[in-house]
Amino acid sequence: MIKLIKNNLKINIIRELLIISIGVFILLAIPVRAQYESDIPIKMTPEIPGAYERTTLKIESYLIDTETTKISWSQDGKLKLSGIGEESFSFTTGEVGSKTTIKTVVATSGGSISKTTIIQPAEIDLLWQATDSYVPPFYKGKALPSSEAKIKVVAIPNVKVNNRGLGVNDFVFNWKKNYNIMPGSSGFGKDSFNLTSNILNDAEKITLKIASLDGKYGAQNNISIKTTDPKIVFYENNPIRGINYDNALNNGFSMTSEETTIVAEPYFFSPSDIYLRDYKYQWLINNQTIEIPSPQNILTVRRGEGGGGVTTISLSMENMMKLFQSAKAFMSINL
Repeated sequence: MIKLIKNNLKINIIRELLIISIGVFILLAIPVRAQYESDIPIKMTPEIPGAYERTTLKIESYLIDTETTKISWSQDGKLKLSGIGEESFSFTTGEVGSKTTIKTVVATSGGSISKTTIIQPAEIDLLWQATDSYVPPFYKGKALPSSEAKIKVVAIPNVKVNNRGLGVNDFVFNWKKNYNIMPGSSGFGKDSFNLTSNILNDAEKITLKIASLDGKYGAQNNISIKTTDPKIVFYENNPIRGINYDNALNNGFSMTSEETTIVAEPYFFSPSDIYLRDYKYQWLINNQTIEIPSPQNILTVRRGEGGGGVTTISLSMENMMKLFQSAKAFMSINL
């Protein structure tokens, strides 16, 4: 009797297992096509797009055979590109603060996987000035940096969220100089960067990347600041009209009176106080060294007895505290 009960129990267990196995087989055999969000590796170029900038999204995955897979790209809900091997998609961003939504759908044997990328362009302007470069009064141009000049770069973010502009205190600033991270100058709200031009570089490349405190918004930009050689330009100082900055005399001029005063302006020397003892002046008239006048950059020339002839004037100027900061200029005067 006991043996009969055991046999019946075994038969029931086998029957249940068989039913479960058939059920599992049926479930596995039913084709299910589903689409779900996945972290598809997508590279964006540029990494942080600006306004109205051509941008490319590209799938970079070793798990997806992009050459044989159907890939679709939609922009703001509209299908823009679809086909086998379409692993990249390019588009142009909108204005600052606008949103562009790109949906990537990759077909799989069991359905498809997708990823949504939202691009919201932002900009950051970089302005710079050589803070200790000399230019004469009322000079309309930009003071340029020479070797070992001091330079200041200021960042102006242009980032909008819901039509509201974000300010300096909404971002963390990360500065680089010639590809080197500058941790001491980087951080929250640090929208300016001070540097000294390197004597070995013809230009200084400054890169800035900013990110909002929540990490959702950012921008980047870079500039190359070229250094220049200082130069000396001669002008006439008229006793009535003053210094005539509209007419440089380096190509020579003719005296119309018995006496004239020449002003030498040393453009782009630094520091900007050209009367410091750091500067060495050397005046020559007809290749003969003369006593340094006072002020050192102003020379008065008088006609000699009998007048006439041509006089050659030259000035050499050197910054004794900085390498490669020197200049020399010549001019001729018809007496």
